[in-house]
Amino acid sequence: MPASALPDDLPESIRRSIEALDRAVQTQAPNPFVVLQEQHPDKYEFQPDFEIDCENRLELCRAACCRLAFPLSGQDIEEGIVQFDANSPYVIAQDGSGACVHLDKEPPRCSVYAARPLPCRAFDCRHDRRIWADFDARKVHPALADPDWPFNAQR
Repeated sequence: MPASALPDDLPESIRRSIEALDRAVQTQAPNPFVVLQEQHPDKYEFQPDFEIDCENRLELCRAACCRLAFPLSGQDIEEGIVQFDANSPYVIAQDGSGACVHLDKEPPRCSVYAARPLPCRAFDCRHDRRIWADFDARKVHPALADPDWPFNAQR
């Protein structure tokens, strides 16, 4: 929309925002309201160079990694298996408790494990201080028990 078509009494900050969005559309820039993971290799070909014994740590960490938000890839979107948040396309969908919608609670398991996104495949929690106070000693960060986690924890 050309600036001349905007109402004269429009606040300057709104005018600048509309003009910026108009420029983005004209230059065919990606939608500024959509988050998408950078293009990576095929998630099914990814091989991590580490192994974490998740099944033996879930009682401690409470599947903390399943409460972290991240953008999905084009591959995830095209497959249509992994759900995204309609209010924040294309960020992984989370339920009312803040957990990934694909996390089965009892027993804790990923319901889309075979098709899980690359960030799930590649996430190495061993050095993430929001989760582990001491990974080797199996001591979780004390803030992990807080319902506001991960927003209350510092990296």
